Amino acid sequence: MIKKENKIENFDGEKVTVYLKSEFTGEIHKREIKLFSLGYKEYAQYPSVPVYTYVLKGKRKRYQHTISGFKSCIVIIKGWDKLNPENQNEIISSDEIATVSKIKCNIGNPQKFEPLVKKLEELNSEFLIKEFND
Repeated sequence: MIKKENKIENFDGEKVTVYLKSEFTGEIHKREIKLFSLGYKEYAQYPSVPVYTYVLKGKRKRYQHTISGFKSCIVIIKGWDKLNPENQNEIISSDEIATVSKIKCNIGNPQKFEPLVKKLEELNSEFLIKEFND
C-alpha cells in the first residue's frame, strides 16, 4: 500500500486495475491500465491527493489523473480483471439490438463502494491505494 505522503513512486508499466467513483452520477468505473507512477501530491486546497500516470489497456498515449474532490473514492489493485462493478442502472428494456436503462443518481453517496472493496479483499487482492470516504 502506498503511504499517504507527498511522494511519487515509479511502477514501469505494471498492470493494475483502478476502481473510481463518479461524484456526479455515483457510478463506479473500472479501468485496466499500465501504471507508470503513483503517489500523493498537494493540489489546490487539498494537502494530499492521489495522482497517477498511466496508459489504458490496449492504448499507447500516457495520461495523468489527479483525484480530488469532497468525497473522493479510488481503489487501485495489482493485476487486471479482478471484479466488475455491478451496473447500478435500472434496465427499462433490452433486446438483441439495444439496452435502454435509467441512471440512478447517487450524487456524493459512496455507500455502494464499500461492498466492492470487501469483495476485492475476499479475493486477496493486493491494494496499492484504498481510499474512500463514507
